[in-house]
Amino acid sequence: MLTIAAVDIGYRNTKLVYQAGTQGRVRSLHFPSIAVKASTQMATEVMSQRDTRLVRVDDESLEVGPDARLLLGPRSNQILHEAFVGTLEYRALFYGALSYIGLPRIDVLVGGLPVRHMESGQAALEAFMQGTHEVPGLGEVTVRNAKVIPQPLGGLMHHNTMSTARNDRETVLLVDPGYFTLDWTAAEGFRHLPALTGSFPAGISSGLLVVADLLSRELGTPVNDLDAIDRQLRRPTFRYGGVEFSRPDIEEALQAALKPGIVEMRNRVGAALGIDRIVLCGGGALFYEPLVREAWPRHEVTVMEDPLMANVRGFHV
Repeated sequence: MLTIAAVDIGYRNTKLVYQAGTQGRVRSLHFPSIAVKASTQMATEVMSQRDTRLVRVDDESLEVGPDARLLLGPRSNQILHEAFVGTLEYRALFYGALSYIGLPRIDVLVGGLPVRHMESGQAALEAFMQGTHEVPGLGEVTVRNAKVIPQPLGGLMHHNTMSTARNDRETVLLVDPGYFTLDWTAAEGFRHLPALTGSFPAGISSGLLVVADLLSRELGTPVNDLDAIDRQLRRPTFRYGGVEFSRPDIEEALQAALKPGIVEMRNRVGAALGIDRIVLCGGGALFYEPLVREAWPRHEVTVMEDPLMANVRGFHV
């Protein structure tokens, strides 16, 4: 029985899709990219009250999973630097993904990296993912083959798979705003267009930091919880610290902070005259949609359904 899995470890979320057997049910899950040092209570009944898994990296025990954010204080500990893939936290999130997949053998595992990290990081990440890993509660997990591809290619593959009626004729520009990076790529049907592929080293977190500064000034106290700001931005009203803020003011600050990435993309892609449609995926898709429409006002612009999971679903395909 062939077991196929995909894992996309981003700065904001870790996503996974897996399937035991080619006719088996495709399962998926995502959890925040947070790894918290495990307390002595991890092995007690307290652990059963939250959805997390225990992992071990370099003789250190950490807790990862959907409820890991419940263990944090008011300050976010999510990593926002270029060397994320080499950190203890990244490895903990990978082992957490293996734990949630829960299978002793994975025949093919596909992961991803931002476009600009592919040349320097692809071989090392494939070497790390492939092989035998010790996972608490599971024992040894063997990954027979690992492949790492540019993250936006996953979104593009998922889009084309879901749009079979038009994908042979259509040229699509895929925009993938992540937490720390803005990536884009393009294809004519399933034929990749590398000249229209690129990356910018800033994502939704750059906007969240600006909003945090605005809230700090208004409230008169430091605001550091980017995760809480992100959640509020996805709700109809914006409340923070017990205060309801003007949503237009918050969104204006957010858009101004995110715009440099779209300006850089517009400079490199140009007027996109050969593009039929622009599609957004990724966790920051809704925040970037107005800026993409402003940059290419004549193009059809759509946001994929469930944009957060688009890349990893494409990896699995």
